[in-house]
Amino acid sequence: MITTPDAFQSTTSGSDFYFIVLTDDAKELLYATFMGGTMSRTHVDGGTSRFDKNGIVYHSVCAGCLAFNGAEKPTSDFPTTPNAWSRTNNSFNCNNAAFKFDLSSLKARLRTNTVKRDMPGVQIICIPDPIIFENFSIGGEIFEWDLGDGTLISRMDTSFVSHQYKDPGKYLVKLKAIDQGTCTGMDETAILITVNVAQSFVQDDADVCFNKPYQLEAGGAASYSWTSDDGSFVSHEPAPYVSPRDTTSYYLTLTEPNGCVRKDTVTLNVVPGITPDFTWQKQSDCMARPEIAVHNLTDSLQGADVVFFDFGDGTTSDLRDEIHQYDEDGVYNIRLVTNREFCVWEKTVSLPVFEMFIPNVITPGLEGDNDVFTIRYGKSDGVTPNDYGFNVALKIFSRWGEVVFQTDHYQYDWSGQGLDAGVYYYEVSVEGHATCKSWIQLIK
Repeated sequence: MITTPDAFQSTTSGSDFYFIVLTDDAKELLYATFMGGTMSRTHVDGGTSRFDKNGIVYHSVCAGCLAFNGAEKPTSDFPTTPNAWSRTNNSFNCNNAAFKFDLSSLKARLRTNTVKRDMPGVQIICIPDPIIFENFSIGGEIFEWDLGDGTLISRMDTSFVSHQYKDPGKYLVKLKAIDQGTCTGMDETAILITVNVAQSFVQDDADVCFNKPYQLEAGGAASYSWTSDDGSFVSHEPAPYVSPRDTTSYYLTLTEPNGCVRKDTVTLNVVPGITPDFTWQKQSDCMARPEIAVHNLTDSLQGADVVFFDFGDGTTSDLRDEIHQYDEDGVYNIRLVTNREFCVWEKTVSLPVFEMFIPNVITPGLEGDNDVFTIRYGKSDGVTPNDYGFNVALKIFSRWGEVVFQTDHYQYDWSGQGLDAGVYYYEVSVEGHATCKSWIQLIK
């Protein structure tokens, strides 16, 4: 006896049942299979067989009998399903096997889903989101769809149907699977879906700057669930801040007040960053306001990138090396600004730039305020390099070159104590500036 490619059991031990399905005119074979054990003598001896008009067979047979090979014990080789009442023959010989076998080969089955196939069974959707109807029918030659809004579709295969409803409401979606060559001829199934008007929104994909915070944007929902594609970010806020270092996709599930669940994805394309870096140096001859020499160390630049210095006094330069002279004393923010596409990165250094004044006369003990050796930083009295964080080292020499005072951290307290009036020589080293040498007259 021949079997069809989809047979439940394609071979026989010689003592099996044989099920066959033909077209209504008996001209075409639709399905054929054997049914029985691999060794035992399966038969009907006091059993029974029934089938209904839908093509479902209900059978009671003698199974698990002593095997042909002369085995002394009966077998348990009759095929069963995992949830069978018993899969073991505990009799001394044959035992009763009751089973149900569906030969109708025609079942209409449908399932709803989203376009992304990530919500199987969804029954609430929001306009303008489309919905997918998947055809999981068993058998069938013709499939007739009624989408409930007047849309009728007829197909010869089980391909899915995508549909976008225009109006809110409840729609009963029906699917008919038709095959006149089967016992039933037609099977039908249906599902009720609810279509609401979308109240929520989600932003589009965007380009963002490396190492810059960016605020994702969504709204109009009752709850939100964000997660990144690598799972490192999770948020339930509608508009959380993120700082992706590489291009990252963020998945969002929104639940609207009307029960509609929507899913969307926002991909942030990260513009590769630039790390601006530069060195600076003050160039001074002690008294004059120093010039500022800068050198651009920034690398990994691309052809269209823009890089320039902003010296904080309205002057800029796009040269890699520059020496800048300020016209007035002050504290200036020197910025190295880099630009790639719409992104800007910068490095800023705040520099005090002042003229220095070193006196050549002090008069300790005499009337006036000139009692100690004070290095003035700028034009304001009492302001020293220490006030701006610049350490001062000081050496005082006699006219014969003998060191009479020395400190690596001058506290502006030398008044020539214990020394005779006269001319002395100094060496002043101001951190980040210059080393100055000259004379000072001590008057007492």
